[in-house]
Amino acid sequence: MLTYDALLELARSKKELQRILFVFAESAKRTDGEGDSSDFSISPVMFIDKELHELSDFPALVEDAKTTGKNWDLVFVAGLLGKVNELPSFPETDQQLDLMIKAINQGEIERFAAYNADGSIAELSAQLSN
Repeated sequence: MLTYDALLELARSKKELQRILFVFAESAKRTDGEGDSSDFSISPVMFIDKELHELSDFPALVEDAKTTGKNWDLVFVAGLLGKVNELPSFPETDQQLDLMIKAINQGEIERFAAYNADGSIAELSAQLSN
């Protein structure tokens, strides 16, 4: 998996304009008595999209997220390609964010970059349960 800076560098190398999609989530160990002690759940709490020129480094993303007042400890990131001189439309972006949230809720997280709130790459090797 790429670091956040490497992810942005890769995105900037593309010819197509794109939006970067973020789904912020909370993770929690399961407390319902089912599964084993390594099971955890992930609950999306907010989402945003940004154009590449709006992004700098991970601390700036964290500061931006703080303005919402929502707690989170993981962020899932994906890119949505447009065309060479055209960003993806807002309806396309909303649809992809909805699909991203649905995938996260279903435990299908392997297709996204994932980072802890400190910017480190999230190691989500425990059994995900929803």
